[in-house]
Amino acid sequence: MGFSKSKKALAAVTIATALTGAAVLAAPTDFSGTLVAQAATQGIDFSQADAALAKYNALAESDYTATSWANLKKSDATAKQVETMIKEMKALTPAELSAKITENGSTEAEIQGELNQFANELNDVMTNVLVKKSEVANINLTGIKTALARYKALKESDYTPESWAAFKASLVDENGAPFDVNAYEADLTDFESLTPDEVVYFLRITGMTATQMQESLDHDAALINASIDLLVAGATTQPTATVAKNLPTTSAPKGAVAKTNATPVAKASTVAPLALLTVSALSMLGSVAYKIRKAD
Repeated sequence: MGFSKSKKALAAVTIATALTGAAVLAAPTDFSGTLVAQAATQGIDFSQADAALAKYNALAESDYTATSWANLKKSDATAKQVETMIKEMKALTPAELSAKITENGSTEAEIQGELNQFANELNDVMTNVLVKKSEVANINLTGIKTALARYKALKESDYTPESWAAFKASLVDENGAPFDVNAYEADLTDFESLTPDEVVYFLRITGMTATQMQESLDHDAALINASIDLLVAGATTQPTATVAKNLPTTSAPKGAVAKTNATPVAKASTVAPLALLTVSALSMLGSVAYKIRKAD
């Protein structure tokens, strides 16, 4: 299976667009007079939005990498704006809130849907953007790089036609095509350019743990070395070995975040094709829905 640049395998949405890309929410207006406490019969259910905001506000910077924390905090202004508006809405009686929603051309169902969408997307951003310090992984590429260099240093003229033919036939990709050492080496080099946070995003995308990826790469190195050893020994037959490429197959901008339905990888032999689902840009309670004005 071929695969393209790994730094481009992190899906096509950045945190900047995830929470700050849509300026659709008017600033909350102050309501004059004495505000009445929210009644138990309030028609809008704030529970999902409240829970998402509570989770957001409870996050501890010390738990996360500096880069992922800085990216998340780009959402502060928007999250606080929504939080303030929810507080203003809760302070109205059900009748007052319903009247203002109607006045602005919306329905309670529309407002409820937008609140729930805000909660879902804020939760998505927290889940996909933040990287815990404990998640940062060090993938050791020494073994696979050494095996690839050893493979590339081979000269056909140094071996018998029979042993060389057996050697070249012994290594294939998971589709049965001849092993492409140059493509593998190029993508491995590209993987090395990922930042620590991006390595974590990549592991999430592929569904692999750091341990599984390390095992995959070490397994590939062992297969390559075993075939080379047989070639050097003069073997005219070799068992066929599948060398898997355990890096991304789908391109997207470097530094972004993604979700995927890729099947987790248990061993080195295969990686399911990626189907990246980007985190949608926040509509932030949409257009006219929350243009709640002070009543005349």
